[in-house]
Amino acid sequence: MPLSRKERRWKGPIRRFAIFLLFAVIFTGALYGTAVYFRNSGIIESVRNRFSPKIAVANTDVYLRPEPNTNNDPVGLVTKNSRVRIVATQDNWYQVDIVEQGRQRAGGPNSTHGWLYGKYVDIQEN
Repeated sequence: MPLSRKERRWKGPIRRFAIFLLFAVIFTGALYGTAVYFRNSGIIESVRNRFSPKIAVANTDVYLRPEPNTNNDPVGLVTKNSRVRIVATQDNWYQVDIVEQGRQRAGGPNSTHGWLYGKYVDIQEN
């Protein structure tokens, strides 16, 4: 049975609206999925730290590690009262760059970039 003129007139706009609605739902889902991914992956925190770095002060002498654990040899030493810039975080570990050493030190590993455990630093408010 052929469609009447009135039925044909509404078939096109309804079809276009349904296609538009489908693309809107897919686009919204993709945006939501992307936001959840970035929020949970730590990328946003990493970018935020680049634009507003946090500064911390070491409350004791502490070794810098190449990874956020103690299963490896130290790569550097942060002396008490040293100022460090926090670059990234993982659990309670901070990846830092030494801004200023608290005192002169002699010998040992001398990297100025590495990981240290959070209880050994006091974060300053900017």
